[in-house]
Amino acid sequence: GGPYRRKITTFQEVVDEVTLQKSTRPHNIELNRTQREHLTADFKQTERLAGREVETGLTEDESDFQWVWDPTHPDANAEGYVAFPNVEVVREMVDLIAASRAYEANITAMNTAKSMNKKALEI
Repeated sequence: GGPYRRKITTFQEVVDEVTLQKSTRPHNIELNRTQREHLTADFKQTERLAGREVETGLTEDESDFQWVWDPTHPDANAEGYVAFPNVEVVREMVDLIAASRAYEANITAMNTAKSMNKKALEI
């Protein structure tokens, strides 16, 4: 069947027209007040955003195989070249580090938003 081809996973948010219309509208927040200058702890938001659906996929990398001249190899072609998988350790490590950094950035953003909300409640 030939050498192994590198596989790439893809993630994409599923956005339908209704969700797109909801997310582009400004969100109104209804606030309950005991006095004009104070907020109660039980203020409510009039519109809640539901969780998002994510579509995943698996595609094959169409880059060329690594051709090595080895006429003694059992899979060598008529010219003596062998096709090896198009997987490169360096590329895989770069992708791994990029995914790790993206995950760390998302955690930092969530923690920052959480601390901002906590500080806002202390006011």
